[in-house]
Amino acid sequence: MKNNPISMFYTATDFYNCAEFVFNLEDSFMKGYHTPAVVNLAFACEVYLKTLLENQGIEIKTHDLSKLFQKLPEECQQDILKDVSEDGFSLVDVFGISEIDRISRVFEDWRYNYEHSVLNVDLGFLESFCKALRECCCKVVFNSTWGNVKEAMRNGKTNK
Repeated sequence: MKNNPISMFYTATDFYNCAEFVFNLEDSFMKGYHTPAVVNLAFACEVYLKTLLENQGIEIKTHDLSKLFQKLPEECQQDILKDVSEDGFSLVDVFGISEIDRISRVFEDWRYNYEHSVLNVDLGFLESFCKALRECCCKVVFNSTWGNVKEAMRNGKTNK
């Protein structure tokens, strides 16, 4: 392994937590913090996906969430899709396009939002996908759940 999946997990979690903090600020959208929060959330997804791949000994250089997701073992993909579906989100849009394909370039597009006349993202789906990835990482990397890993982090019982 080139990178440490545990360190990667904590990095992804830091970006996820930062995005959540901003989204929970009063008037965060009006103060212009919305775009950096979307970028952080998308980057958290990317690093969670790369954590899972690194744990399998797979290295892939891309920011494309769909390409990264497709490289995951089938069982992992199914666990993630199940969690997102149970969270109330459809896996395809009304036109039959995969929601993961629709968010695949959020990190790339939103960090250069000034290059686009219009950008949109299903923030609920992106967040649900990110939470499902985090849960899968906990299962694969720590053989645990997010609840248990979070508690260990709060109690300083981590390798971070």
